[in-house]
Amino acid sequence: MALAGLHDSVKYVDSPADEPPHKTFTVLTTTPSKSLAFLHDRMPCILDSEEEILSWLDCREGWTPKVANLLRPYEGDVEW
Repeated sequence: MALAGLHDSVKYVDSPADEPPHKTFTVLTTTPSKSLAFLHDRMPCILDSEEEILSWLDCREGWTPKVANLLRPYEGDVEW
C-alpha cells in the first residue's frame, strides 16, 4: 500500500557542525471513505496505481491539479 507523504532534512542554525541533519516524515491524511467513516474521521491518502505514485514523486512541475487530486479518500476495498 503506497501512501502520500512528505519528507525533509533540516540542519538547525545552532547545531554543532558535526551533527547530522534532523530528518522528518509525515503521512498525509484526508476525510475517510464512506466505508471507513464509522471507524475514524480521517484516513491516509492512498496512492492506488504506479501512475499515481510516479505523479506524487515527480516534483518537476510543482503543485498541479493532477497532484492535488491524489489527496482524496480512497474508494477501493480496504480490509480493516
